Amino acid sequence: MATQTGITIAGPNEPYTIVDNIPQPAPGPGEALVKTLYVGLNPVDPLMQHTGLLIESFPAVAGSDFVGIVLTTGPNTSKLPPGSIVFGCAPIGLNRFSPFQETFLVLEYTDALKDNGAKVEQGATVGAGVLTAALGLVEGQKIELEASSEEKDEWVVVMGGIGTVGQYAVQIARLVGYKVLASCSPSKAEIPLSAGAHATFDSRAPIDEQLSEIERLTDGGHFIGVFDASAQASEISLAALRGISKEEKYFSHICCPNLALSDFQTREWAGAAAALACTEVCGGYAVGV
Repeated sequence: MATQTGITIAGPNEPYTIVDNIPQPAPGPGEALVKTLYVGLNPVDPLMQHTGLLIESFPAVAGSDFVGIVLTTGPNTSKLPPGSIVFGCAPIGLNRFSPFQETFLVLEYTDALKDNGAKVEQGATVGAGVLTAALGLVEGQKIELEASSEEKDEWVVVMGGIGTVGQYAVQIARLVGYKVLASCSPSKAEIPLSAGAHATFDSRAPIDEQLSEIERLTDGGHFIGVFDASAQASEISLAALRGISKEEKYFSHICCPNLALSDFQTREWAGAAAALACTEVCGGYAVGV
């Protein structure tokens, strides 16, 4: 069996090590063998290294976001022709799919071909960010992921519009036709606005001022829900949901350890508390009420 160079972890909390004896995988049905061009770094990488979580076996090859070029394909693989540039987020913890090595496998139904208008290296920054944003909106906000040329008379509020997940959330919500309000510091308002947000408000202002701005900018609270892409805005998010409108709305967030489901079990939400639906979103939950 052919071997190749890569970066491995011998066990939990062990350092990364460069080795040259990793078996080169062979693509099966619906798979392609890809040569690594660029990789992205994500919080899940040190998590796996230090804890051993999500790893199938050791020594482990790490990595998640990538961009690469297709070398060969397995049987019944038609969407990723050899020579094409692909990007995506690898199934983490599985050596044969991990991009911290010369070549690795991709699944044709989970990875995408690079658009001719994008730089190759930009593909390595997309995977986990766009998937997390999509889960937060599709699962957490019950948004249908279908492009629309007509603008809806409803808003989506994105907390943390300058981060990777926040910027993708702004773009996705705008793509499917919603008006988008994003929170950020005033000095960085151009970032979510250039991504497609219709308006921004100051995330550092007192909560009362933020609530007032949300209500004013969304035409009296005419928004379908709040997506906290910052993992730091649960307080203002829940305050907006409780105080601005009594209509059914959704709250979704990423990796928000300080948020307890008991936050929803107030007098205003007593009737809905039993119907909470939780879906994993990149280590956190998307909560629909």
